[in-house]
Amino acid sequence: MSISCITLKRLRGEVLVPSKFALGRAGLPINIFSVLFLVLAFVMTFFPQAPHPVPKDVNWSIVVYGFVVVFSVVYFVVWGRRNYQGPVVYVKKDW
Repeated sequence: MSISCITLKRLRGEVLVPSKFALGRAGLPINIFSVLFLVLAFVMTFFPQAPHPVPKDVNWSIVVYGFVVVFSVVYFVVWGRRNYQGPVVYVKKDW
């Protein structure tokens, strides 16, 4: 998620917070490659280990992930939307 946010800011041309480490001109291509690789890796984690699996051998992680997503959305709609207070930001706006 953090690489995606930095990549989006770089693509939009927004100013980034100064840091101790920078990739220079190679930063944007490395970030784009990282995001693409992570999206591919995320999708591949839900595939079964072999073609034509029986129910015993199916990769059930997609079911667990789907349950967590549905539970999180319902929980936010029912409780979080009214009660959640975001974090306080202690960042100087001088940059």
